[in-house]
Amino acid sequence: MRVIIAGYGEMAASLLLGVLESGHEVVGIFRHDRVTLSPVKRFLKDVFNAEEFFVLAKKYKIKEIKAKSINSEEFFKKAFKLHPDVILVGSWGEVLEPKIINMPRVASVNTHPSLLPKYRGPNPYLETIRNGETQTGVTFHLISEKLDRGPVLMQQKVDITPDDTGGSLRNKCVFTARQMVKELLDGLNEGTTMPLVQDEKLSSYYPRIKLHDTIINWEQSAYRIYDQIRAMNPWQHCFLMHKRNILQVNSAKVVDIEENLPPGMVTFKKGSSLIISTGLSGHGVLFEKPEVFGFMGFLFGKIYIRSKIKVGDFLEKV
Repeated sequence: MRVIIAGYGEMAASLLLGVLESGHEVVGIFRHDRVTLSPVKRFLKDVFNAEEFFVLAKKYKIKEIKAKSINSEEFFKKAFKLHPDVILVGSWGEVLEPKIINMPRVASVNTHPSLLPKYRGPNPYLETIRNGETQTGVTFHLISEKLDRGPVLMQQKVDITPDDTGGSLRNKCVFTARQMVKELLDGLNEGTTMPLVQDEKLSSYYPRIKLHDTIINWEQSAYRIYDQIRAMNPWQHCFLMHKRNILQVNSAKVVDIEENLPPGMVTFKKGSSLIISTGLSGHGVLFEKPEVFGFMGFLFGKIYIRSKIKVGDFLEKV
């Protein structure tokens, strides 16, 4: 099978390795930096901070398709000359048009890191953890004009542990996708893979996160707050406020505290470590390394936390 891989980041790199290991052929790649970055910015990134997907393509001497959009005539002509059997997508930001979807001989396939139709949208790593799920997965599905809605070709489950962050879950999913690629391509090549229409009754969709998604609500349970914080890690801090000073955190622990304390109260402090009461009586959240937001916080944040935050203080709503 002749495969073109389009994508970016860890998922695209993992798919490339999966195809190479499968015995099938990667005949070209199309990277998202061609769409999102100017030529100058892309050149600088490639020189000083090249992503693994691009580095692997160069290492294995795989042709890079150069175009401004995956839907452009330029991409179509260059990709068509490579006679692809499959276009395999791993992370993308454009809706593919029918002309591109129907170009490969066999199929255009997307890789989505959830058990579709659940957790459609751009942040499944984050949202599954934030909602307290203990299991997610990787789905290969046919690409359609409606995002994440094409018939499912293959799925595999991935466990979410209590210690997983958004970042560690991503690592699990991209490794799982890499292991699945051979079976996917073999099945498509042999005609043994049967597409299954997604059940819309089971579907859920989560949009891009917004600022309010990062703000801690102390009325929630300690476990809900913990899930919120670890889900955002490593991409985004969560925020809390003390006397109009914004603090940011990206890690936490659930701890036992005295019962019947009002939510949002500093119940313990040692150095820069804080324990805050929550809406779940008898349970608080421990922050070992909170930081004060902003440039002044970078300079004087530790001093502020050590000297200004007291046991008994209440954290305000941001």
